[in-house]
Amino acid sequence: MHLAVRRLFAAATLLTLIPLGVAEASNYRKIVAADQIQEVLPSPPNPTTGAKATGTVDLDPVTNTITFNIAFSNMNGAATLAHFHGFAAAGATAGVRYNLTPFIVNTTPGNGTIIGSVVYPEPDEASVLGGLTYLNIHNTANPSGQVRDQMVYFALPAATPIGWIALAALVLMAGAFFIVRRRQTALA
Repeated sequence: MHLAVRRLFAAATLLTLIPLGVAEASNYRKIVAADQIQEVLPSPPNPTTGAKATGTVDLDPVTNTITFNIAFSNMNGAATLAHFHGFAAAGATAGVRYNLTPFIVNTTPGNGTIIGSVVYPEPDEASVLGGLTYLNIHNTANPSGQVRDQMVYFALPAATPIGWIALAALVLMAGAFFIVRRRQTALA
């Protein structure tokens, strides 16, 4: 009986994990790692300041919303402009696609945050998800931009009802296994 319970538990575990692997992606994320090295000519900034921007950018294709939480630091002065440019591959330039300037908060000259969200038009989605936009933060000393990062998103797994049911079944089976095991130990 003990071996049969183990086999049943192993088979049930495998069967419940199958639906967890078929969840579709519903949202996308980019971990921001903007720096001066990614800036493109004609006016690359002086890379000695260590200017950078970090944070997250989330894209929801259902609502066509890009939500961003970005902190920048060590820039050669207060940020004056911030944009998502597109559409261009890494190393190429393009015009402003989505304006982030209203969301800039300079906490001290050269340091601050850009927090907010913008809505993009549906026809832009393939290019945005294809990595053809980039973040650029500008200041007076670097009017073409001081830090840049190409927006290449990765898919976040969606939580599906089947996945939650499978997880609940797995937890219940684990509990049942330990109860049976405890009873067997107590009877021995």
